[in-house]
Amino acid sequence: MLSPIYGDLRGFPPTILTTVRRDLFSQQHVPGHRQAASGRCGSDLHVFEGMFAPQYLFSADAPESKGALRGIGAFFDRYLSK
Repeated sequence: MLSPIYGDLRGFPPTILTTVRRDLFSQQHVPGHRQAASGRCGSDLHVFEGMFAPQYLFSADAPESKGALRGIGAFFDRYLSK
């Protein structure tokens, strides 16, 4: 029931999935995103190249980090402004 891929996510809060292409578990983010979107909870999926998963926290001036932080900020602006 709690599986992000096989569970019923109706009524689940909006979800943001952030990963990098070379992450060992990145292939699980796409079906999780599809499942969340089908549950109509609102879901964003961000996949980044050339960085490791939490790099945007350590290299805030890198162009990839700026893009990641803009996407995360837009997600929160969209769902928290309601």
